[in-house]
Amino acid sequence: MLKLTSVTIIRILFWTLAIIVAAAQLWTVRHYTNPDGISYIEIATNYVQGNWSNAVNAYWSPLYSWAIALAFLILRPSPYWQVATAHLVVFVGYLTALLSFELFLAELLKLSTVSSTPRRQMLPRSVVYLVAYTAFLFTTLSLIVIVFCSPDMIALTLTLLVVTLILHIQRTGGSVVTFASLGLTCALLFLARTAFAPSIVVCLVIVLFLRRKQRRTLAKPVLSFLAVTAVVAAPFVVAISQKTHRLTIGESGRLNYGWEVAGARPYIHWQGEPFDIGRPIHPTTRVLALPQTFVFPKPISASYPPWYDPSYWYAGIQPKLKLKRQIWLVVVNSSVALFYLIRSPIFIPACALILLGGLSSWPSRIRPLGPIIILAVFGIALYCLVCVEKRYIAVDLLLIWIALLVSIPLIQPWLQRCGPLLLALISLAFMSKFIISHQISPLIDSLRDLKHGHEKFWNIDYLLAERLHELGLKPGDKVAYVGRTMDVEWARLDHLQIVGEVPMVYGRVERLFDNSLIENTSQIEAFWKADPATRRRVLQAFSDAGAKVVVSDGFYCAPLTMEWPRILPQDQPHVPQGKPLIFSQIDSRYLLLDPHLLPSAPKMNSKVQ
Repeated sequence: MLKLTSVTIIRILFWTLAIIVAAAQLWTVRHYTNPDGISYIEIATNYVQGNWSNAVNAYWSPLYSWAIALAFLILRPSPYWQVATAHLVVFVGYLTALLSFELFLAELLKLSTVSSTPRRQMLPRSVVYLVAYTAFLFTTLSLIVIVFCSPDMIALTLTLLVVTLILHIQRTGGSVVTFASLGLTCALLFLARTAFAPSIVVCLVIVLFLRRKQRRTLAKPVLSFLAVTAVVAAPFVVAISQKTHRLTIGESGRLNYGWEVAGARPYIHWQGEPFDIGRPIHPTTRVLALPQTFVFPKPISASYPPWYDPSYWYAGIQPKLKLKRQIWLVVVNSSVALFYLIRSPIFIPACALILLGGLSSWPSRIRPLGPIIILAVFGIALYCLVCVEKRYIAVDLLLIWIALLVSIPLIQPWLQRCGPLLLALISLAFMSKFIISHQISPLIDSLRDLKHGHEKFWNIDYLLAERLHELGLKPGDKVAYVGRTMDVEWARLDHLQIVGEVPMVYGRVERLFDNSLIENTSQIEAFWKADPATRRRVLQAFSDAGAKVVVSDGFYCAPLTMEWPRILPQDQPHVPQGKPLIFSQIDSRYLLLDPHLLPSAPKMNSKVQ
């Protein structure tokens, strides 16, 4: 009879819980995508269709789009299920992250057992696994979250593999195959998140330091690392360099530095401000100052060109260091990173146990884990220079938490008795609260749909796309938008191109422990409150750009947007009723600019202007 150890039981229970909870979350958000996700899906579609010149993109890292393209080729989803397929790719990334985390923990514990620390002074393996699993669940489902269609889960998987390989080299010395595997994983991580490029150098420095006593045998391993990294990453670097007409390894770092530090208008519609960081080579066209109105009918073919390839619209930007602002942003971002660092079931209890009973012996325990700490701190420090978001630094926080966990020295007998129990109870309480607070609703919704065998709520963007098609819009037609244009997924589904907008204006809070995004609706409100002549000028600019219809989300300025009819009827089946939620676009409204579309619908020259 097979005897199950405590670690095996914990592993079985956790894997079951982790898969069920993540699957429920996945089902709940299956039709929702964020602005980044729309771009990734559209790039993937271009790859599938063989439109490589439009698919190659210097801003968006390619690996997630490639994975979506592969899923599209295998599953052949209808337009209705395309976003759900992109979420499925994230879920597969989540499952591979579980496997990577298992490998990481196994390698870490092997490294710990070769130390001279007596086993009684170490945490029991069952407690390490219990607490580590809790931290993993919190990292993946709260810091990264499955709701976003993004490469973050893939990056988590690959980062854990990179660290596992470094620990293996530290423990065994590594072989040519190990170094080549590390090079391959680093290259894939670069393709998943181009911001990882500087960390590749750090990885190489770390392994060189670990093998410093075997200098004579380093040539082949290092060459294998460099060769594999270059072979895998170089084709993408060459492709984007050709497209941007200069050598680049990706434009996301440069543009984000321009947005966050140098003062450029963030994300969309840079016109050169603050006028000391270069001039835009081909900006969007501002046709009105109030409300700010932009048109961009050429040359990029995409549902929303400004966010499909920001590197094109921001070509010409030359970010420069502004020391006073840089210092303040480092302080703000570091405080935000610190806030997330202490929000875990590990950090405070681990620090307390280290201070109470083993501070003098702790340095000898944490020293072998130096490679983990260095790589994680370096990753956080890079983002602190520009902007810290929890999903960006999630894997670095996880590495620090686990390193602290396994480095706890239990010297005193009372700590050996009470320490593991305390950590286990805190982890169980943390996990229980996390599940009850954040996961019960997705579980209930998923079980309801499973019981009835159908979706209670349908894909809102698909319903909007169908209705706009009924109004007479055809693939290739142009539209304009007033509001949060980045979230417009229905335009991609209908193969429409947005060519003008009155946009949301973005900014960022810059105070200690808070760098959250600001979404300024002043220009949207200005459009709806403008006099008829001003609104007519805006609509005429859209019409001149080729737009056949203008759409706006009724979430903003709801009383005024009632002048335009809803796209979806008020009692549309399978649509949530009641007050619309932000991002939902359920209350989207329209005005036709082309008189040849639906005859009974309000037109530009009617009284609803």
